Amino acid sequence: MRLAKILLLGLLGASLAACERAVPGNSEAATPHAISPTAAASPPAKPDAVADPSPAVAATLQPAPQVISDAFITGAVRAALMGDPGLRGSDVSVNTSHGVVSLTGQVKTREQAAIAAAHAEGEDGVMRVDNTLVVLND
Repeated sequence: MRLAKILLLGLLGASLAACERAVPGNSEAATPHAISPTAAASPPAKPDAVADPSPAVAATLQPAPQVISDAFITGAVRAALMGDPGLRGSDVSVNTSHGVVSLTGQVKTREQAAIAAAHAEGEDGVMRVDNTLVVLND
């Protein structure tokens, strides 16, 4: 730790000493507070740390996943079920918790149960579907 401090102080001293050297082609010595007219007019240089990522790094960057609320998922599934003529005569309740859609109620056929599950699975944000629909004619 002590060696690191000594090295750091040495680098800092060398950096300060370089600031006080004469600028080539100019007879005046550069002081820490001196600003040349051309330096003041030009925009500051862009630091390397903020540079655009390389194509390899950019390819690995992904946008943040969009979080879809449970209420939105429930509404989308209900709308899909109500709009499907193949589910006429069924009584399906939809609840969603943390992306898990629960289908409860009664349907007339196994096909209706499968259709309801397919609608739920097809919605964005659904992690899993728990299908506990009761088939009446089974």
